[in-house]
Amino acid sequence: MPTSNRSPATPPFNILLVTNSEPDPANQTLAIAHEFLAHSHNIRVHLASFAELAPSIKQLNHDRTTHHEATFHRLPGPSKREASDKNGFVPQNAFHGHSRCADTLRTYTQLLPQSRIPWTGPEYVTLYNHIGILVADIFPLVIVVDATLAPGVDVCRTLKWRHVLVGSGLAHEYLPPSPGRVSVLRPRFLVLKNLILGLLLRLGTTHSPHLQHIQTARRARGLTGPIPDPRASHPQPGDERPLLLLPTDRTYDPIPAPASSRIIHCGPITLPLRPIGKTHPDLALWLRQRPTVLITLGAETRYPAREQIAFATAITAVLAAQPLAQVLWLMKPEPTHSGVPSCADGLMDATVLRLKAQVSPRHRLRIYGRLPAETTALLASGNVGCVVHRGEARVFGEAVRAGIPQIVLPMDLADYEYAQRVEDLGVGVGVGGRGRGKWAGGRVTAEQVERAMLRVLDGEAGENMRERAEALAVRLLRRDGRVVAHERVLEMIGLRRMS
Repeated sequence: MPTSNRSPATPPFNILLVTNSEPDPANQTLAIAHEFLAHSHNIRVHLASFAELAPSIKQLNHDRTTHHEATFHRLPGPSKREASDKNGFVPQNAFHGHSRCADTLRTYTQLLPQSRIPWTGPEYVTLYNHIGILVADIFPLVIVVDATLAPGVDVCRTLKWRHVLVGSGLAHEYLPPSPGRVSVLRPRFLVLKNLILGLLLRLGTTHSPHLQHIQTARRARGLTGPIPDPRASHPQPGDERPLLLLPTDRTYDPIPAPASSRIIHCGPITLPLRPIGKTHPDLALWLRQRPTVLITLGAETRYPAREQIAFATAITAVLAAQPLAQVLWLMKPEPTHSGVPSCADGLMDATVLRLKAQVSPRHRLRIYGRLPAETTALLASGNVGCVVHRGEARVFGEAVRAGIPQIVLPMDLADYEYAQRVEDLGVGVGVGGRGRGKWAGGRVTAEQVERAMLRVLDGEAGENMRERAEALAVRLLRRDGRVVAHERVLEMIGLRRMS
């Protein structure tokens, strides 16, 4: 394996971007790659990911404004999503919560470590070896690596190669738990709760049988130190902490001074948006008719029949109470094998179809299994009055930048941070499950979702949320996050951005 003391003397230089193929990290990496193609003509862009990302890289090259293309290097084995499916690490359905302390403990000590690094030991080592060979062949000036791709981070750390991490969450998720790290947006009892959960996660990471199997494979490969997970483990003594690029803003994501030098708030890191009016004129016309509620719990969220009906019940009740509103709902039914015709093979439940038919006029509710346009483009259209999401960093950041009130329906424990954050900022509502306390967990009901939407859409409370959301958007950095990320990487390697 190479070391990082060698460097090409003259251009063209190489840069290697390594990422998972899931939408959030992949889109951020593609956005940074776009800037290098457009504004760093003396750098050749190499992008390593799984086969799922090949069409997106082809589109990136098609849209480029220079004659240079990004070279795609396919990573072997299952992607993170495929490994999760294969090993049974399936996410909770849209309305499920953690109703008991035992559920929380199980999630933090078993499910979270597995879902973050879902590969088997041999698969992990295969990825590590392949990325290491790419580094030796390409010899990049710097590696821009998705922080959630542990084998890629492992290569950078082991080879001591100059690298930059690209994260997708809030800053505190990448810092070690500390009782002294009190957020200005946090009551102390919530800080203590987060500290305890952070310690549980570290405990779970240390004692997870799944991660122990990966560690055994790493040891057999000759790799030392802990498995690199920036949200659970931390650099070994003597290791220099790499630069971390985040799609957030200091306004709503404050960090303590000691960590501020290595964490860069870029703002949302997205590809240039194509106006919906040009890409989807029919959808743009529909959006302009009424204030729209956008409901998106993520492209991978599957709705079982029970949750389909519950959400449809809430939506139709809101539309009946708000005749000037309309709803765009991303809803992918869950395939079942129970023999029920209405839900088999991912079909919409018959009750949902009946409820949808009751909406007057009918075109006020649109249901898609896959959104026809990018979520970020929809939020930037100026016609979305409220967004309902699960606590996704990308949607949260884009909604803040667009000045749109939010309703957060957490699906994982990490998502509760965003539910609390929108309430702390006064720009939305966090919907918790039925239980003791605000975030006690449990199954979320249709009534709770209905009340949350009505609260945001109607009355003084909703108007105050809109005003605060718009005021917060005005305070945010107006430069595109991909530009900030590009400039910080160039600064690290001593180069400048070209026009």
